[in-house]
Amino acid sequence: MTRDSLQARKQQLVRSAIFDAAIELFATKGFDETTVEEVAQSAGVSRRSFFRYFASKDDLLAQNVIQYGVALTAAIAACPSTFTPLEVVQETVLSVAKHTVANPRTRQVIEISERSASAKQAQMSRLVEVEDDVATAFAARLRSASKYDLRPRLLASLTISSMNVAIIAWFRGEYQDLSTAAKQVFSNLTRIVCDQTNSNRSKPNATTKAKTGNSPQPAKIPRVEAVNQSDPGRTFPRQRTVSPNRGGYPVSMSDLPGGKPASAGRICVFCGSSVGANPKYLIEAKSLGQQMAGGGWGMVYGGTSVGLMGAIADAALSGGGEVIGVLPQALQDREVAHQGLTKLHMVGSMHERKALMASLSDAFIALPGGYGTLDEFFEIVTWAQLNIHSKPCVLINTDGYYDFLLRFLDHAVREEFVRPVNLRLVQTAADCAEALHWIEQQRDKASLNQNVSAQNGDGPKP
Repeated sequence: MTRDSLQARKQQLVRSAIFDAAIELFATKGFDETTVEEVAQSAGVSRRSFFRYFASKDDLLAQNVIQYGVALTAAIAACPSTFTPLEVVQETVLSVAKHTVANPRTRQVIEISERSASAKQAQMSRLVEVEDDVATAFAARLRSASKYDLRPRLLASLTISSMNVAIIAWFRGEYQDLSTAAKQVFSNLTRIVCDQTNSNRSKPNATTKAKTGNSPQPAKIPRVEAVNQSDPGRTFPRQRTVSPNRGGYPVSMSDLPGGKPASAGRICVFCGSSVGANPKYLIEAKSLGQQMAGGGWGMVYGGTSVGLMGAIADAALSGGGEVIGVLPQALQDREVAHQGLTKLHMVGSMHERKALMASLSDAFIALPGGYGTLDEFFEIVTWAQLNIHSKPCVLINTDGYYDFLLRFLDHAVREEFVRPVNLRLVQTAADCAEALHWIEQQRDKASLNQNVSAQNGDGPKP
C-alpha cells in the first residue's frame, strides 16, 4: 500500500468517525441542539478537523443523500443498452433500494430528519441536486442535447419520486424490506398507467361528436395540478389562463411564442414583489426578461405574478423564453401565482423554494428588491463562499439602488467580517446587458477549461 493510499485511508477513517459520532448525537440529543464542538469532541478531533471534512452540520447530515445520488447515477449507467427508459428507472430503483438498506445509518438519518425541520431541509437541499445529476445521467443515456430536456427531467423526477415513496413506505413499516416496497411502487405505477390508457381508449372521439350536427363546444380549462416538492403524494389544484389557440391545455415550451428551449442554460432572478418608486426598476426588469429570452436563457424565479417578478416573467414569456416558477403553498393560497408559466413547482416552505431554485439554475441575478430578495441572493452567495457551488452571482445596481449595500460590504471587509477575496463572489453590473455579458463570459471560460482538461486527458477537478 502506497503512502498516498494510506493517507487516503486515514482520512476516510477520520471522516467516518466524525459522521458516526454526529449521527449518534443527533439521534440522542437532537440535530438543532447539537453543536459542531460537541460532535468534534465526541469524535476525538478538533473543531478545525471537523471543518476540514464537512462544511457544516447540514453538509454532514446530507452525506447519505450524496451517496444515494452517486448510487443512482451509477445504476443508470450500468443498465444494458437494450433497456427501455422505464426499465432503466425500475432497475435503478430496485438496485439502489438494496444499496440504501445496506447502509446501517439509513433509518437513523430518516428519524433525525423527521424530528427536525432544519435537518429535513438539509436533506432536501441536496436531494434537488441529486435529481439534477440523475437528469444528466438520463440525458447521456438518451443522447439528449441537455439535462433540461423534457425526457431526462421526467425520468429523473419519476426515479426520485418512486424511490422516495418506497423509502417512506418501508420506514413506516408498511413493508418488511425496501426492495419489496420498491416493487410495489412499480406495480401500482404500472396499474395507474394501464387504467389511464384504457380510460382514454373508452372515451368517445371528439370528431365523432362533431358529426352529430352540434357545433363543437369550447374546450374547458382543465384543473391543473401543480407539483408539490415537499410531498410528492399531494398536489395543489390551480387554474391556468389558457389562450383559445392552445386548445385548453396547460402551456408548454412548444406552446410558447417561438418555442425556444433554454439552450444557454438557466438564470435564477431575485427581485421585488412590488415595482418600486423609480420607473427605471420596471424598465430594467422587462429588459432583462426580453434579453434572457432572446439569448436562449431560461429563467427561474419565485413564481408570482406581481411587481417586478410578474413583469420580468411576462417579458421573458412574450419573447418565447422558458420561465419556471417555484412557489411556496402559502403564497399560492394568497392568489399571487403566475398562471401562464412554462412550469410552476409548488413547495412546502421558503427553504425548499430556495434549494430548488438553486438546483435548477446555472447563474443568479438580483434586481432591486427588499428583504426577500436580499435573503435569497445572499444565501446563494454564502453557499458559494462555502464552496457548495461555483455559479456566478450578479447584482444589477439599477440607477444606484444598491450603492449603500455595496458600501456596507466594503465596511464589512474593513471590520474583518468578510474576507477581501470573498467580495469577488458578488459581481455588480450597471444594467442587464452587462450582467448577461459577464455571465456568458464565465460560462465560456468554464467550457474552455473543460475542453482543455478533456484534451489533456485530465479528469474533472475538485
